[in-house]
Amino acid sequence: MKLRTAAGGLALSGAVACAVWTGRSGGILVGRWQLLVVLIAWSASAVLASVLLRGAGRWTAAGVLGIAVVLQGVALTSGPQLSDDLYRYIWDGQVAASGTDPYAYPPDAPQLTGLREPFLWPDDPGCTTPRSALPRTARANPFAGDQRGAGCTQINRPSVRTIYPPAAELAFRAGNALVPTTARELRAQVPAALESLALSGLLVLLLARARRPLTGALLYAAGPLAALEAGMDGHVDVLAALLGVGVVAALGRERVRVGAAALAGALLALAALVKLYPAILGAAVLPRIGVRSRASAALVAAGLGTCVLLYAPHVAAVGLDVVGYLPGYLAENGYSSGNRYWLLGWLHLGSVTALIVAVGLVALVAWSLLRPVVGEGIAPVAARVCTVLGGAMVLTTPGNAWYCSLLIGCAVLAARPEWVTAVVANYVVYVDHVVAARSQWPLVAWYVCLGTVLFAAFRRRRVTGR
Repeated sequence: MKLRTAAGGLALSGAVACAVWTGRSGGILVGRWQLLVVLIAWSASAVLASVLLRGAGRWTAAGVLGIAVVLQGVALTSGPQLSDDLYRYIWDGQVAASGTDPYAYPPDAPQLTGLREPFLWPDDPGCTTPRSALPRTARANPFAGDQRGAGCTQINRPSVRTIYPPAAELAFRAGNALVPTTARELRAQVPAALESLALSGLLVLLLARARRPLTGALLYAAGPLAALEAGMDGHVDVLAALLGVGVVAALGRERVRVGAAALAGALLALAALVKLYPAILGAAVLPRIGVRSRASAALVAAGLGTCVLLYAPHVAAVGLDVVGYLPGYLAENGYSSGNRYWLLGWLHLGSVTALIVAVGLVALVAWSLLRPVVGEGIAPVAARVCTVLGGAMVLTTPGNAWYCSLLIGCAVLAARPEWVTAVVANYVVYVDHVVAARSQWPLVAWYVCLGTVLFAAFRRRRVTGR
């Protein structure tokens, strides 16, 4: 036991070391493939720590949350490393706080000129100065200086309307109100770090209620999703994950009352209106309460009501422009042409690939709706979410690891550590897109992920009989 505890502590030390290195790497444009190796090692450290420290009596809730706090502290001392999405978050929050609907105009619209600040809209010399000549504080941002594109702004895609749904816009406005404008990137990083800590705490609480080892929460809390994608890159997906795990918690009892179902419906809608993909949770959780039951009706009604409540003011203000850049984003990333799908893309079927993936998603949803969730407690519900959400991710191979926050949160509750391979596969796709422009490594990574998940399912079936 002492040897296992020592090895687990070493794994946690490795996770902290990976976080420190990542924060000092200079970002993906500097770290390149070396950064990918560190991210893989970081993910492996989280898995090893959660497994090796299982049953270690001294690892209380305070110990798990202590590691989460340390990693967030490391994260908040760094700028964004993989993505510049947080600059759009900050801008949208400023626009909403000014009283202008965030869907009304793109960032470079002349109507919003008065909202520009030097941090997000540096002057021309600040845009063209070579990175090596920038002040040290500016070089901490890997997207600064001569690595910016035309338009002289840190905001990506400044000529298009925002893509983020209404609940995400509320979160951006809250971040703008809670964190001083002088805090620069921290306006997005601090809210994401707090949400990540809240998710770690919720996972610990749910594991404690289920009388399972609390160290299982390290699968998320000690990994790169909790620190890199939250405290460093400030992704709003962690809020969607927190709300999604709340849905699973509300429906994790053997008998779900109407009130709990209505709460789950509202949380599900909020999660989907932070980022759209958590909407597939509905197909995963409805079988728990029966598709035709009063509780399911309450879930659907609460979810639809929440959607109407949040969308109505924006639709009244801007009409169909509330869709924002979503259609353009799907086309830009190859979802309609079929170039995005790694596991099926090698067939070179073009747009037919998108149709095959769509049929696969429909079949996955139908399978889940037609099969009841068997078992007591929260684990069976979380396992169904892993199957549906993870299956959808394997079909679509998105390449954005921050999309995995909800998946790994449910993997903690379902004891499915094999889904960490989806995180790694997404990192491989992302780094390959930036560094190599489509090598064969993403295809290998996704097949490794698929093989690992299927092997784990086969082995589990042999042990449990289902």
